[in-house]
Amino acid sequence: MEGRIPQGTITCERSNQAQTATSQQRGAAPQSIYSSRMDSVVHHVTTLPAMKSLLSVTHHDYLPNEYDAVVLESDVYFQLIELKVVDGHLDTIKFILFCFDHDVQHLQEFVDNCNTAYERRMANKLGIHRYFFDQMVQSKAKGNVQNPLPASHLVYTKSKFVTNRTFDNVFFEQKQQVKHRTKFFLEHREWYDRKGIPYTLGFLYHGPPGTGKTSTIKAIANEGKRHIINIQLSEIKTKQQLQHLFFNDEIHVYNGTNLERYTIPVSERLYVIEDIDAMGDAVLKREWKKPVAAKKDDLEPFMHKEEEKDALDLSFLLNLLDGTLEANGRILIITTNFPERIDRALIRPGRIDMIVHFQKCTLAVLNEMVNSFYDKQVVLTDTNLDGKWTPAEVNQILFRNFEDPDAGIRELVELATKDLYGFQDNA
Repeated sequence: MEGRIPQGTITCERSNQAQTATSQQRGAAPQSIYSSRMDSVVHHVTTLPAMKSLLSVTHHDYLPNEYDAVVLESDVYFQLIELKVVDGHLDTIKFILFCFDHDVQHLQEFVDNCNTAYERRMANKLGIHRYFFDQMVQSKAKGNVQNPLPASHLVYTKSKFVTNRTFDNVFFEQKQQVKHRTKFFLEHREWYDRKGIPYTLGFLYHGPPGTGKTSTIKAIANEGKRHIINIQLSEIKTKQQLQHLFFNDEIHVYNGTNLERYTIPVSERLYVIEDIDAMGDAVLKREWKKPVAAKKDDLEPFMHKEEEKDALDLSFLLNLLDGTLEANGRILIITTNFPERIDRALIRPGRIDMIVHFQKCTLAVLNEMVNSFYDKQVVLTDTNLDGKWTPAEVNQILFRNFEDPDAGIRELVELATKDLYGFQDNA
């Protein structure tokens, strides 16, 4: 940026004495930006990972507190000029927005988008908390047709999502690659725009239970400050339901009495499809599909014919993930215990960016876990430990010996699976 001259700027200033904002472009008349719009930009800036220093003051969530220029998105830059706080209250804030390759209208569009998102957030009943949204499914009870779920959209229940999982306390062989890919995605929207690459991120996780798949999902949701949207693919009856979930900011939640509607941008969601291989034939290779018996109409008298016509198929799923419509900011994680069964078209590059194999601890991962847990440098060299324990088993052993590192290390070396569980594990 050094030496380059901005093609458009917007200068925003607020103080106890005056609240003004002007924008200037080469030869352009000053523009206006209202207080709510200024608040929306400040809020947007403070939610970005690129902003490393924040200040909390009375009547504000947070304020930016660093003076270097920060890239907000493609060719939109923010720089704090002045920040003054008196007795815990904001007295003065001044900052500029600028761009090099566009005119000032580019900045105005950015501000308008910030304001729309900010107004939506202020009206959102979820507040600052994150939630786990679990898809409701229709009762399988024979003849139960009361209160059928809608065919146009999915219905969810919600629970507050709280976790202490981060990339600092999950352990698996490909952790650094997953961490780097995730952080790059969250912090470099402008790179995707510049390269013409859809701004989406997709992972396929596979491996046995206890190897860290769910913990890593929590860490990514925590890192990205995202709500988790759990998808039961086999229970989705129509294409319209899934299309609504991926390309609409609305989500419908059953609170035990009635339906509520919340607004959650796709860029604030983490979509999760767990055990996708168990969710129907649409995603499987041909040799793994179950033979389909002919249906008799009298066996399912309450079958919705329209839903049957609009049922999910592989072609629709492929188009959903990288078709004409783009879901900017989308993160999708798919897990499976049998990756070899998944149709290769579903997980090719462009739909899935990274395939991650979770497995029992290598010697390097085991050393990392022990050193992290006990906060001391330990070097285990016994090659028999390579692939002996899952991360969940290591945590169990270390935790029951949290005051005695030597005992914990001894159990890792000497204990057998049957001694840990009380029975022989043949997995």
